[in-house]
Amino acid sequence: MKKLTFSRLLLIAVAILSFSSCKEDIDQSNRYTFTGETVADYLLNREDQFSSFTEILKKANLGTTSASNILALLATYGTYTCFAPTNEAVERYLIEQDSIYWENVRALEAGEILQKDFFDTGIHSPLLSELSDSMASEIAKNHLLNRGHMTIDLNEGAFPDANLNDRFLSIAWENDENQNVYAKVNNNARIIAADIEVENGIIQVLDQVLSPSTELLPDLIKSQEEFSIYAEALRITGMEDSLRRYKDENYKLGGKSEPALFGSYRAPYPDNRYFKNTLLVMPNKLLESEFGIKDIDGLIELANEWYGSKYYSVVDEDFTSRNNPLNRFISYHIIDRQLLYASGSGTGGFLMENYKSDYSGFNSEINMPTRFDRYDYFETMMPYTSIKVTKPFTNPELSSEIVLNYAQDNGQRFYNPGMRKHMNVIVMPLSRVTDELGIADFDQNALNGIIHVIDRPIIYNNDEMAGNILNERMRFDYLSFWPELTNNNVRWRQKSAIEQVMIPDGFCERLRFNVPNGKIAMYCPTGGGPGVYQGDELQVIDNYDFEHRLPYLPEGTYELRYGYQVWSNRGIGQFYVDGKVTGLPIDMTMSTSNPRIGWLADTGEEEIDIENEKAIRNRGFMKAPASIQRFEGESIRDWNQTVRVILTTVHLTEGVDHWVRIKNVKSDWEGTALQLDYFEIVPKGIISNPNKPEDRN
Repeated sequence: MKKLTFSRLLLIAVAILSFSSCKEDIDQSNRYTFTGETVADYLLNREDQFSSFTEILKKANLGTTSASNILALLATYGTYTCFAPTNEAVERYLIEQDSIYWENVRALEAGEILQKDFFDTGIHSPLLSELSDSMASEIAKNHLLNRGHMTIDLNEGAFPDANLNDRFLSIAWENDENQNVYAKVNNNARIIAADIEVENGIIQVLDQVLSPSTELLPDLIKSQEEFSIYAEALRITGMEDSLRRYKDENYKLGGKSEPALFGSYRAPYPDNRYFKNTLLVMPNKLLESEFGIKDIDGLIELANEWYGSKYYSVVDEDFTSRNNPLNRFISYHIIDRQLLYASGSGTGGFLMENYKSDYSGFNSEINMPTRFDRYDYFETMMPYTSIKVTKPFTNPELSSEIVLNYAQDNGQRFYNPGMRKHMNVIVMPLSRVTDELGIADFDQNALNGIIHVIDRPIIYNNDEMAGNILNERMRFDYLSFWPELTNNNVRWRQKSAIEQVMIPDGFCERLRFNVPNGKIAMYCPTGGGPGVYQGDELQVIDNYDFEHRLPYLPEGTYELRYGYQVWSNRGIGQFYVDGKVTGLPIDMTMSTSNPRIGWLADTGEEEIDIENEKAIRNRGFMKAPASIQRFEGESIRDWNQTVRVILTTVHLTEGVDHWVRIKNVKSDWEGTALQLDYFEIVPKGIISNPNKPEDRN
């Protein structure tokens, strides 16, 4: 049995997310002669347990363009995780869903509910023989992942890959009545037989059918009485309307393939363009016990304290106004993308811990969690604000937690004592919500996002963010700039048969091309080779000229830096900020040992190494961070093919969009490539503080 522990909760953005949304292009042509049982064989050979589920798999088609049923797919080459509900589970599910449907019909005819509230389960009979092929496909795809996962490798949180319906399943560890630990999927289905290995995958036997909610975020939170105060805040501010977007129906590129980027690499477009969010909430009982808030009026009072005239010059009493205190409060509890609890080695998303790569045994990023914190930054729906997500490995008291707006120096530098209650906010894992708070039926997975429970309301205070929370070197993985890459299973997806994903022009709102047919592709973890931040990167090729918006940060003066690897096919990039040239073009084929950069290896003698670092910086460059690992025990700081270039110092104004442009000025540009790995935004005060020089990490 796996020991129940949450000390290894995985840190993400946050994502985490795999690109398994290309459901109809699974390669079924590569057949394999198996010597043992496949997933299909295992199920067929145990009719007393799985005859109902196999019947569903026979009815289910992979997609509209595929004539093969899903059971046939599970007899072919590949690696799958199959969550197999027992016959009893299927029978019980059909009866329950049929009853729900007819009760809704009765309530509608009796005038007890409106047509808009009518819920059609899609199941109108308790008989398996009368289950439609479309519903069979829906059920079957909910139970299949396109990679194999053992529960013994997973911590609490989301599975690393979406199921074949583009939904992420969660796993939690619980104790039964005999104190034995078992795994629970989506907070309702117990795994009663785990990690059954077959020739082409892993089978997990369930005592319930998986049926992810089809409700949108505002409807899902309203359906759970324990969160009624937050739900009411969403309603009266009108912010629930902003949480109803789900899918871009005008996006038509999914399934089409772009010509190879490099050699024979395939680079298909994302199948869909989804809109998703993360909603941070507190249950009523916690609001009352910790803050004395018993109803929406109490929440309004708290919002007025922090977002009223004391801190804002413009305050509107209309709840739907963006200048209303409650509107500001609830908006800051909505992140601009779906961020999952990550689970299992090599995943990301809301929280990332030990991002491991399988590339030549190399562990991408940091695999020494006691040395460096993990962090990411995301924008919220409160205009011009961001939130910080941290896995604070260096803080023994919080090292097992996922923390929002983690305070500097363990909270010793608060500028406003009242903010102490609203910083270092902990995101509660599912098990704590169900066990400690007693919300046994908590459903956090909406169709268009996820709900996370936090232990305290989170507050945006500009002075505290500028002087404390974000008063640090901020390093952004380039893929974190655009929420669309997280919401559509591009960022943090795992290496598979498809190693690149083409990002079409217009796919990301904060990314725009200045040349026709611009090509930018994400390289999946390990696809870009060793020494890349968070295990992945983007590459732009040929005659590139594009712009990306900088994230919203407190107003101030910042140094901007760009990190890259020297390579023979790199171009010469000219950088601009808000339309102004930042300096000379950067030849990314030039060796770092060139006198123009002057890279020198560390000697181990601090005084000499500090002088070398100063000399490089005077030329406009910096050595790469020590916290990014190239090979086991080797940092990219020690690799002379990696470097940071200091682009410029700029004043970022609140309420203004700031854009960085990168243009290839190499005359023979064909075949050249620009690497987008990480970008740093550093408050000027950090650089000029002689009492606390910036570290090498």
